[in-house]
Amino acid sequence: MNSEVERLTARFQVGARQRLEFQPTLYMLGEPEPLDYLGGPRRVQVHALERTKEIFRLRIDPQLDAALELLQPLDRGTPAAAIAGSWAALEALLVGPGDTANRVVAATRMARIVTCGYVISELLALARVHAGTGDDAVARHLRSIDDDQERAIHFEKAIRSGSVTGTVSSRPVRCTASRLSRSRPRRS
Repeated sequence: MNSEVERLTARFQVGARQRLEFQPTLYMLGEPEPLDYLGGPRRVQVHALERTKEIFRLRIDPQLDAALELLQPLDRGTPAAAIAGSWAALEALLVGPGDTANRVVAATRMARIVTCGYVISELLALARVHAGTGDDAVARHLRSIDDDQERAIHFEKAIRSGSVTGTVSSRPVRCTASRLSRSRPRRS
């Protein structure tokens, strides 16, 4: 229902002189209470802007600024506008002047970013379990690290060096280490 309202609203914004407005509740026959049909925002968040204090700068890189503007419909726009804006933002950030011949470069680069994020996420989950259940030097050191990315990197190094023994989440750590060593990116 929410997407239908968003589509109708967008259609009126560009195709009519009048505004189309909806009340926040919907009354239906047979329902004792009004229904809330307007969903909240999709919660698009780019925390790196706040962490690096870029959010407070009036002048940031024009490509980044344009990409953020293109992402705005992702939070509250229609599904079509959200998809188009998201893809345009990705292209603005991931395609350079010399990349015009290769049309899939943005998708390839985004896939690499997502893959890296997945690996970091998995390592962090393993590190948290080991820090919470382990009693070795690695676990003690993991508990002292505040930054999640640093914790994941330290745990990866410990796995690769063989410093972690036992199991994590009922799975042998050595399996994880061998999986990691097989998935190293190839140099081209």
